[in-house]
Amino acid sequence: MEKEQERNTDDKANQNKEPSSEAGSQAVAGEKISLQKAKEIALVHAGLSADQVSFYKAELDRDDGRYVYEIEFIYDNFDYEYEIDAVSGKITDSEKEKID
Repeated sequence: MEKEQERNTDDKANQNKEPSSEAGSQAVAGEKISLQKAKEIALVHAGLSADQVSFYKAELDRDDGRYVYEIEFIYDNFDYEYEIDAVSGKITDSEKEKID
């Protein structure tokens, strides 16, 4: 929880800065989607609904200088893992593995 609070503080500080010349700067790119929206994106991709799955990880993280949501859940002996870009909402990585 502390990491997320620190990131939120960093985001507020970045909003007051001049736009960066870097094309990929997320501070300039726009606001982040919500955690709930990231979960919905993963569920739609998996063809499932929230009442069918058990979420065990859903958090905002910073990966290679960009914010991503890491969404992980279980359904019917399968483990689903998603990485979703927190600004665009695009799925950048996904995995589905059978649980032994």
